[in-house]
Amino acid sequence: LTQSEHSKLSDLRSNTFDVCTGITKKAYSREFINEILRTLKPGGIIMIQVAKEIDIKKDLLYAGFTGIESNPKEEITHWTAQKPLQQIKAAPLKSPSKSPTK
Repeated sequence: LTQSEHSKLSDLRSNTFDVCTGITKKAYSREFINEILRTLKPGGIIMIQVAKEIDIKKDLLYAGFTGIESNPKEEITHWTAQKPLQQIKAAPLKSPSKSPTK
């Protein structure tokens, strides 16, 4: 998909693809990376190449990818990461109970 077509990912079913690849000179948005994670099957792999000066590790981590690796080259960096086999769900937060005042 081109940058202008990124919104089309929302039309795809979740857990559809084994692998996603991409090459870009610009940074991918966090929303786009989240959509890639959603469309990958558990254990699916993302393999992307971005301009060397763009560090997307935090974006991949925030999306939920694991096993993140980068391999910098002359002009680009190759990134690979995996969608976890099982998604970890956060425990619901409990509001601190207020102690009665006397």
